[in-house]
Amino acid sequence: MHTLDLPDHAVLTARVLDTLETLLPWVADIRANAERVQVGGGWVFAAGRGALSDPTATLHKRSDYGVARNGNYLSIDTGKYATAPWTARNLVQALLDG
Repeated sequence: MHTLDLPDHAVLTARVLDTLETLLPWVADIRANAERVQVGGGWVFAAGRGALSDPTATLHKRSDYGVARNGNYLSIDTGKYATAPWTARNLVQALLDG
């Protein structure tokens, strides 16, 4: 298993907020008024092969998601968070179409 060489938590948090502020200047207001800031993350599961560092790896492909039916079996690939409402609507439609 590979380990990540991450900077100190405070340094990482500062870098993330600094970068966000360059893109979204109003983040500075949130930062100035926050009692505590915590940057976190988790695992991302993706179908495909290749290294994360390879932008051409098939694991970066995000076009094959949604609801698939095989008889009475429905499979839901959620894709990214931003596609959740669309996927939920399609799941409801697939269930209604039964």
